[in-house]
Amino acid sequence: QTALTNTGIEPDIIIDSSSPSYQEDQEYQIKEWSSNELPALLRIERGRIKNCEVFGPVKLQYGFFRLSTKKAHYLVASEDIITNTSESSVAGAIGYIHDDIEKSIRIFELITSREDSIRPLFNHLIKNVAPELGVQYIEIDVNSHSPSLQRTLIELKFIPTAYIPAMVFDGVERVDVIKMSRLLVPFNVGNVEFGTESMQVIADKVINSFMKEEVLPQVYETMEKVSLFEGFNGEQERLLASILSYKEFKGGEFIYQQNDLPHALYFVLDGMAEVYQDEVLVGQVSQGEILGEISAMTGNNHSVTARATGKVKTAFLTLSALESIMRKRPDMGAILYKNLALGLGQKLMRSNLTDNS
Repeated sequence: QTALTNTGIEPDIIIDSSSPSYQEDQEYQIKEWSSNELPALLRIERGRIKNCEVFGPVKLQYGFFRLSTKKAHYLVASEDIITNTSESSVAGAIGYIHDDIEKSIRIFELITSREDSIRPLFNHLIKNVAPELGVQYIEIDVNSHSPSLQRTLIELKFIPTAYIPAMVFDGVERVDVIKMSRLLVPFNVGNVEFGTESMQVIADKVINSFMKEEVLPQVYETMEKVSLFEGFNGEQERLLASILSYKEFKGGEFIYQQNDLPHALYFVLDGMAEVYQDEVLVGQVSQGEILGEISAMTGNNHSVTARATGKVKTAFLTLSALESIMRKRPDMGAILYKNLALGLGQKLMRSNLTDNS
């Protein structure tokens, strides 16, 4: 919406929250292509001449030798079953260009006859090809009308970095493109400032997304122990984890104080916090438990104080982000409120409190 507004276009984006990501239902043999696979790939329509989900500067129909001069490569996924022809065993391919100087890979084409070959192709590129080439950065231009691929890439830790209206021709129409990137090294950009406020807003969002990727591993390490995530599928877990922020508190530091306005919902990744009401100790919260449930749900000021007993690692969800989830993803909102209520009930039973937040 920000990108469209900045270009003077009225935002008309429809968020698709129901399309599933591409799953890996079968094992495939994946290898670098040769001229032998070209005829079989040319017979696959999806991704080449219809239902194009990825766009780039070259295409398969350029031919083997011309693609070679462009330093273009393809990974080909084929079934394990040995057949008499390569055509019948080829399930899909992913095209990419390697830039040795920039230490980057650009994915320019995705051709598939079977959807379950898509995730294995991306996984092989990320886990095998990129490390062998010393790649630090992968980018891809995705059709804005391809929610399943977008969701798959997000699950593979790609981040949306740009939304470009009417960037490419697909058949007889112009298509919006979402540029997505995967960083394979620690993110360190320093302080970046842009000349206009509109550019700075987008830059801040992208930079914040990359910074959150550094935090996500710490969140995932304890995710199974956090009641907040119970009942979520993989896509929902990653979406929720991606909008969390990370903060550490020193021993004796207040996480929030009694009568403070509610700002966020906290869950403890590591360490322990004590809960006080009118300076009287009324409970403790440890790894996997949540702080601030009642205030987050009612909007009332905190009725207790939460203080770290030692070093405490927390992830927090701001109230604005929580409201956004409830509005845009009611499927997640229902599970989230259920988990919040269950967690609160367990703490009340344990501490015999009627109000601990």
